[in-house]
Formats: sequence, structure tokens, C-alpha cells
Amino acid sequence: MPGIARQFEPQITRTGGAPSKYRFTARCSGCPKTDTYEAGRPAGDELVKGYFKERGWLLGRDRAYDLCSACLAKPREAQQPQLSNDAGPKGRQRRPSLQVA
Repeated sequence: MPGIARQFEPQITRTGGAPSKYRFTARCSGCPKTDTYEAGRPAGDELVKGYFKERGWLLGRDRAYDLCSACLAKPREAQQPQLSNDAGPKGRQRRPSLQVA
């Protein structure tokens, strides 16, 4: 079952007597970069997604998970934990039993 589709909320701006502009902004969750798509009329979510995808963005399920192309290009090794040789379960470990003579 597919999840809920990502929806973009436009910021509607008007300057003087000029027609309104519909502005959609993506903010990277890994760095301070932002990118904006402006349209002269309301735009659908698929059009906005396509614009950001063409510019190299990875749009997450929510705006808190968006990544710009520069952050996508970074190696992911730093984010993934390295497994050691003794990567067994770390829960309860048995203590060696004491032998009473």
C-alpha cells in the first residue's frame, strides 16, 4: 500500500500591482542550502517534485528529510556504523561461573 503523497504548500507573494507568485521552497536537512521554484499560477505537486528532482534534490516523505545534490554526493560511510568482528548480540552476557571446591 503506498504511503501518503508529499504535498507542497505554496507561499503566495504579491509585490505592488504585480500578479501573485506561487513560491515553493526545499530546504536541505544536511546543510543550510535552499532552492526555490516560482510559478505564476498554482502548480501541482508532481510538477514541483519534477523541478527539484531535475536539480538533483532527493525529496523525502517530509520536508525534514530533503537532501540537496551536494549532501547526496557525500560518502555515506560516516553515517553507517561499522560492524566489528565480535558483532554478536550485546544483551545479556554470561559470567564465568565460579567453581567452589
